[in-house]
Amino acid sequence: HYELPWKSLQYHSIVQLQLFKGIFKDNAALRYQMAFPGRWWHEPTPQDAFWLSWVSLLFTIIAAVGGLVGFGKTDSTLLLAFGLENVVDFTSSVIVLWRFYCPHGCDEAKMAKLKKREERASVAISLVIGILGTFIFCVAIFDFLQNDDETDLMLLFVISFVSIIVFGGLTFVKFKYAKELDSPSLYKDGICSLIGTSLSASLLLTTAIVEEHPRAGYLDPVVSLLVGITSIVYGFKVILALLADGVPIFHPGWWYEKKQAEGEDAGNTAEYQKDDDKEQELPPNTTTAKEKEETKNRKDVKDIERELV
Repeated sequence: HYELPWKSLQYHSIVQLQLFKGIFKDNAALRYQMAFPGRWWHEPTPQDAFWLSWVSLLFTIIAAVGGLVGFGKTDSTLLLAFGLENVVDFTSSVIVLWRFYCPHGCDEAKMAKLKKREERASVAISLVIGILGTFIFCVAIFDFLQNDDETDLMLLFVISFVSIIVFGGLTFVKFKYAKELDSPSLYKDGICSLIGTSLSASLLLTTAIVEEHPRAGYLDPVVSLLVGITSIVYGFKVILALLADGVPIFHPGWWYEKKQAEGEDAGNTAEYQKDDDKEQELPPNTTTAKEKEETKNRKDVKDIERELV
């Protein structure tokens, strides 16, 4: 009886495939290191979020200056709203930088300490988004009250096009990091970048429309008004919900409550440790109150079983 040659080849192919799968799984970390675009995308760490915040700070400063200077030359409401949005977005990035402050990496203890900042950072960014919406709303109302159609459409087009690429990319990465690191504050910082991207896209769209139909300049403040209202609702909704639950977010002591809680937990742990030590110091034949109660409960259960029988 002879074995068919293709069966032998099939068997060896299956074995090699299984070995390859095992090696591939064992080197998952190496695979992420080599895969495009790199580990920082596939397996982000708090340190990666820290450097992402620095990148966001750099771009928001440039965009804020560009938006305010552009408003001075074009009188575009969207450019003013865009500049103010980046001023506020800068504050949001500073908060996230504080939340993930670990420039030299972090161990488990450092990660636990940074995690305790999450709630305060999330509330602070919610306030930032609400304030941002208020700024944009006021700018839109101001634009409705003036009638100045002289604008540099080419400048608007360049600023909006570049901003869509930059802040769209930042938004995508922030949402990715927020999901991987389970960080609501980073997610809300991504919302701030998304607002900037939306304003840039609106600026590009209205610029193209106004170039063909000059009388359509009213679209500029209308878009700003919608973005402002959305930001106000999203930001202050979280604040109102916390206040309704009785969370004293406007009390200065709330921002230091975490440290006090840590001290109380440490004190409780010490008290529990003392109680355990006292129980260990008791003589071998001494019965504790807890043991007596357990014995009594067992007797009661046995009595009930006898009655049922």
